[in-house]
Amino acid sequence: MLTLRKMHDDEYSDYKKIFVNEYAQDLAANYGHTQEQSVILAKCSYAEHFPNNRPKAYNYIKCIEAEKHTVGYIWYAVNESASSAFIYDFYIAENFRGKGYGSAAVAVLESRLTQENIQRLNLRVAYDNPKALALYQRMGFAVTGLNMSKIIT
Repeated sequence: MLTLRKMHDDEYSDYKKIFVNEYAQDLAANYGHTQEQSVILAKCSYAEHFPNNRPKAYNYIKCIEAEKHTVGYIWYAVNESASSAFIYDFYIAENFRGKGYGSAAVAVLESRLTQENIQRLNLRVAYDNPKALALYQRMGFAVTGLNMSKIIT
């Protein structure tokens, strides 16, 4: 059985390391930043969204647990006035990938959000992550646009 549970105080530092590393890789690969710049930007993003190591209002970070292990994390924000939620970060640890935990976690989140009268779930997928794109499309997500970027200097 898979559950989403509130992150414990002592788990934020582990999540921060994973988030900064993963987001810095995304920034370097997709936006042309150096690795050093990417790490700085990722740390700033974490600090902005997690002041005092806690999520801002309407933001939620959950540990994904299965078989008595934390297999990943999911960070999402809820916009009640738009009846929508946005997944900012979704991470399944490498040794737990390909076992159905990703789709199960999204299904649990959808169920929770439905109970809160949230009608739409949104997210962004990096173009160089075809496995994630395929997962989300299998789960019924539709491509609604493409993020584009151009270096102009």
